[in-house]
Amino acid sequence: MTIEPLLNTKLHPPILPSNLIARPQLLDQLEKGSLRKLTLISAPAGYGKTILVCEWIAAYNRPVAWLSLDKDENDPVRFWCYFITALRTLQPAIGKTELEVLGEPQQAPIDNVLTVLINEISSLKTDLIIVLDDYHLIEASEIHTAFEFFMQHQPSNLHLIITTRFDPPWSLHLLRSRQEISEWRQKDLSFTKDETEAFFNQVYKFNLSTTDIDILHTRTEGWAVGLQLAAVSMMGQPDPSGFIQGFAESHSYIFEYLIEEVLKKQPPELQDFLLKTSILDYMTAPLCDYVLRRENSQEVLEYLERSHLFLSALDEEQRWYRYHHLFASLLQVQLENTKIDSAELHRRASLWLQANNLAANALGHALCAQDIDLAVQIIEKNVLNLFETGSLAELTSWLDMIPSEIEKSKPWLCIARAWVAINLGKLDQVKPWLVHAEHALESLQKTHESTGSISGADLKDINQVRGYIALIQNSYHAFQGDFNQAVVKAQNALTYLSADDWLGNSHAWIALASNLQHLGRIEEALISNRKAIAILEAVNRNRSAYYSPYILLGSIHMSRGELQAAGTVFKNQIQSSQEGALRSPIAGIAMCALSRIYHERNELEKALRSVNEGMEISRQWGFIDFTLSAYIDKAEIFLAMGDYHGAFELLETGKREFSDFTWPSHVAAIEAEMHLLAGDMNFVNQWYQHAQLHSDDEIEFQKMEEYIVLARFLVAQSQYAKARDLLGRLQSIAEKTGTIYWLIKILALRSVACQSLDLRQEARLALKEAVRLGESEGFVRAIIDAGAPIERILSQLRFDPHCSQVYIAKLRAGIPPGEGKINRNRDLLVETLSNREIEILRLLDTKMTSNEIAEVLVIAVSTVRVHIKHIYAKLGVNRRFEAVQRAKELGLI
Repeated sequence: MTIEPLLNTKLHPPILPSNLIARPQLLDQLEKGSLRKLTLISAPAGYGKTILVCEWIAAYNRPVAWLSLDKDENDPVRFWCYFITALRTLQPAIGKTELEVLGEPQQAPIDNVLTVLINEISSLKTDLIIVLDDYHLIEASEIHTAFEFFMQHQPSNLHLIITTRFDPPWSLHLLRSRQEISEWRQKDLSFTKDETEAFFNQVYKFNLSTTDIDILHTRTEGWAVGLQLAAVSMMGQPDPSGFIQGFAESHSYIFEYLIEEVLKKQPPELQDFLLKTSILDYMTAPLCDYVLRRENSQEVLEYLERSHLFLSALDEEQRWYRYHHLFASLLQVQLENTKIDSAELHRRASLWLQANNLAANALGHALCAQDIDLAVQIIEKNVLNLFETGSLAELTSWLDMIPSEIEKSKPWLCIARAWVAINLGKLDQVKPWLVHAEHALESLQKTHESTGSISGADLKDINQVRGYIALIQNSYHAFQGDFNQAVVKAQNALTYLSADDWLGNSHAWIALASNLQHLGRIEEALISNRKAIAILEAVNRNRSAYYSPYILLGSIHMSRGELQAAGTVFKNQIQSSQEGALRSPIAGIAMCALSRIYHERNELEKALRSVNEGMEISRQWGFIDFTLSAYIDKAEIFLAMGDYHGAFELLETGKREFSDFTWPSHVAAIEAEMHLLAGDMNFVNQWYQHAQLHSDDEIEFQKMEEYIVLARFLVAQSQYAKARDLLGRLQSIAEKTGTIYWLIKILALRSVACQSLDLRQEARLALKEAVRLGESEGFVRAIIDAGAPIERILSQLRFDPHCSQVYIAKLRAGIPPGEGKINRNRDLLVETLSNREIEILRLLDTKMTSNEIAEVLVIAVSTVRVHIKHIYAKLGVNRRFEAVQRAKELGLI
């Protein structure tokens, strides 16, 4: 994921000030607390929470991940992106995939992302420490809930340190009861009298009396910032003792009084700098120069740091600084009491930040300035950046800040709303926002025309808007199943978008490829997908956590019958998406796709392992559609293994788990086909009534799978002539489109229909063609799932010199025994033969050696020999010929 460029200094501890008092006892206690799960440092502002942690890091030379929090991190995706990025400063090998997933349009549930992160941290062979500074600025309940989940499952090799002004809303009592928390409060952080004396007399060299120290300590109660403010105020005082005697009795009065003293003692120019820069969360000299219209900000910032005026450098190069939060707040109060135009300061800060690619910060300042036009401009400029990163939540939060009427008048804001809606599946909201976008574009175009001419840049901008409107229209039509119209919209987008818009063009080509594939225009789909890949590789953005054009490429290869090429693509995706011990979502998708290849080749154990792993990854990341698809894949594998009960139990589990998910019509057809293969005609009849498919329909390619199931249904209903006619038309479509995968299935089914019509020569030729097409790529299930008669037709091909006898033997070995035959003769067997033993028994009825049988079944020769030994024992024979004869007598082969 590409995270919006923000200050890298948020990920580093502040530089320690020079005016430190050694507090070894506190540091030792902090070190002991690091053995527990959590160190919570909770105290009001100004008690030195951050400084104490920084001292401990320096004293014990502890490498830590650091994150300084702001209110901007109240967006859950943004918070966890920064959390993970902070961890990556210590362990760059972790978290990469999680960041990519957080940035995807269809974002996984945070708990799923955190589960992966937790597992990944647990696999490390080293301890990690992460510090979250100023956690009190986090107010979002979603973040608190997710963080508590993270702590409940926190790896033992991770220690958390939280600094905050008040306790987070977590179940701290549970951590206390389990002795998993080390807590620090105001009383723990307050300076002792000895530390107060050391601070004033050793650090600041005031040489104060014991009485003065007593007054300072009593009045400040060891409050670090209060002591620091007192020290700054006393610098240059002719009578320090008299100054101390003038202190008020209360914290709040002391603080306000000291602020006044600090400001009044500074030259007017410096006071002006302090007040005006107080609006900035972070400061760098160029930003201050721009906001204040001056040129010497770097000198001023360095002077303020040297003078201990509550300014901290955030990097070694002293380029970025920040005021102490409380000091900044009080400066802002003072600013409001002046005639300084703070709105103009915010506006100028926004312009500089926007120019330096800090959009989120720029937007905040624009809104503080109440400059809606500037806020709109910032959002419009960054819409495509957020499209690229998939930052749905952040984009939505930005849009919510803009009045609705203004939003509807801006084309890019309307496009952004439509894009969010399409990615969240809220299809009813898409068209209204696109209508607003078109109306806004018309108004914009009229405005340009009213000036007398439209510049080339204006025309490019207008066409870019049109291109993205077309892209969203493409997605909308694809969701509705109208792929012809989707193709038109994708092509429209390509005509509008300029060549330098890699994001829009790559999306358009991928969309076009997908739509063309659904329409059976396979060669065109392949060309379009290759163009998308070329664009993404040219800009080095060819890897995605959620979707990759390579998955589509593998799918196209499969439809063309190129199982080897498809498998290579999927395996490459699995390998390239590996991050240490972690698998990314794209690996899960690829594993499920790879399982279909293993399934087709009848390598069922491999298929099951692959789909199980793919399902676990998809579930882990919370991807509903891919998890549901994995349920179906796994059920089909169970069915091929003869486990009907397990197959349908899986389907029912999937339906219950994803009850809100609408199953596409082709999935319903797959389920019907599974019931048909299991002999459950009641279910298949219900599907047939509901599907409203007929053998004489005009067939659309996108419904090929459903009509193949209809053909199976017709064969099962003994309507062989209708099935033969339908399959003939389906065959023509498959041949025309080059979809070899479908063609092999259709030919095998047509062979069965023809055999049942006693058209034996036609049946034999159809199956012979299926065998010819399937041999080189290792197709098995597409042929043997055609039905029981397929075994007899395959037997006839055993003596055909134009057919590979090894391949024929492999196909026959894969055909499961008829349930009826086994049941009728079960009482004659000492022990029932397994499916694998039936496979080997069929191959024994050939001239194949044990070595050749092992090669066909992809198992060890020793395993074949063990199975043969078991077969002989179960059949009560001693030799191969006797085993074959006995099996035929029992109707097993």
